[in-house]
Amino acid sequence: MKKSTKVTLGILNVLPFVYIPVFFIVMMSMVPHHAGGGGAQQPPDGKFFVLFGVHFLMVLLSFGLTIYYVVHLFTSKLLPDGKKALWAVLLLLGNLLVFPFYWYLYIWCEPKPMPAQENGVLFCHKCGFKNDPNSFRCTDCGTVLYHPECTGQAAGQYDGVSTVIPYRNKPALVAYYLGVFSIIPVLGIFLGIAAFVLGLKGRRNAIDNPERKGIVHAWIGILAGGFFGFGYLVATIVIAVKMMGS
Repeated sequence: MKKSTKVTLGILNVLPFVYIPVFFIVMMSMVPHHAGGGGAQQPPDGKFFVLFGVHFLMVLLSFGLTIYYVVHLFTSKLLPDGKKALWAVLLLLGNLLVFPFYWYLYIWCEPKPMPAQENGVLFCHKCGFKNDPNSFRCTDCGTVLYHPECTGQAAGQYDGVSTVIPYRNKPALVAYYLGVFSIIPVLGIFLGIAAFVLGLKGRRNAIDNPERKGIVHAWIGILAGGFFGFGYLVATIVIAVKMMGS
């Protein structure tokens, strides 16, 4: 798969998370318009129909991503059959929250077939040269043995459980959940800022100790927490200033 296609797919994963706070902000701005005191309610303006159209597109996007990932899951040869059923359940139940993990692990990283190992020696699957177990490229022919951005998959260190739930990198794990719940208006200010700070710490842990994993969780905490936390903070300040001025 081309890198541009992978990037496009990654952006599509993020769009629903960007849409949610925009939805709440637009809805809050429409409340005074439809719930004016004493007067007859006015018909919905253009904002309502635009919001309805975007909301419908987000539902279609979620449905389309679900179908794409499930089809990719069962047609891919990168995953062992024993893990496909588990991932199918996670994709269907976790949906938008699980898509970024699957995208990163099996589309962005796109792990190579596991090279043969014997007595601590890593054999190149192209030329058969004996390499050090931690090598990313074959010393002889230069063939990529493991994707350099997926360090945790090197030399058979891949652990499905600790990748989905990085229990050895607690800041990244907590940052992920705080980032997800920072979608909640007002409360998201505090959750989001905490997710942002812990995400930075979890990212550093994952870089310094790749075996702890959690790099994706940390980034979700950083991005979601930063977006929702600081976004809601700015929105609250703007609303407060307008109320004080009116």
